[in-house]
Amino acid sequence: MKRVILTIFLATALTGCGDITWFPTPKAVPSISTSSLPDAPTGIAYSQTLAATGGGGAPYSWALATGSSLPPGLTLSSTGTISGTPATEPDPTVSAGTYSFTVTASDTQTPPGVGQKSLSILVPTTGRMYDTSHTVYADNLTYDTAANQITIEFGNVGTIAHTVQATVANYDANGAEIAGSRTTITSSQQLQPPATSGGATTLSGTLTLTTPSATNDWHIRSVNVL
Repeated sequence: MKRVILTIFLATALTGCGDITWFPTPKAVPSISTSSLPDAPTGIAYSQTLAATGGGGAPYSWALATGSSLPPGLTLSSTGTISGTPATEPDPTVSAGTYSFTVTASDTQTPPGVGQKSLSILVPTTGRMYDTSHTVYADNLTYDTAANQITIEFGNVGTIAHTVQATVANYDANGAEIAGSRTTITSSQQLQPPATSGGATTLSGTLTLTTPSATNDWHIRSVNVL
């Protein structure tokens, strides 16, 4: 009778004590394919669904990573939809209106494979938005439908004088930026820092549009010094 020897190769390694340590095959994890998210203008309903592939396959369970948060007024569902209505006055101290966060997608394996990705959402606002250095701001955007005119208040909270510029855009009822609407408004003169007496620390800036506005939903997208 012949003896058949069956040899099974295992991914193992011997420790100094003679024990066997197992090295399991690395678990495939989901890859989150959403690379960017559109603006979420304040006061307009927002809905975007995240996407992922790979790992153990769909359905994926979505969540925010520990320590992450969405703009006020928005939530992430377990099925991957970011929805809600951004707060009328988001946190003005958030850098230039951009909220950064990390999402996770867990697959159906046991235990699940978990993929993660860092994303961000810009929240255009009619309220206050600072520049990236928190030196100047634009605030209180109003739109006069009769005059077809946008007015903004500019402010300086820094230590030197600045001319301030804000970029504004017009949004439709679904929160999508209307093509060709983006434009800039600049302070009429330099704004003095608060410590300087005799100078203006706040000024109003106006822009009369050359063509009728598509909607009344104008928002500040960014602020910078010139």
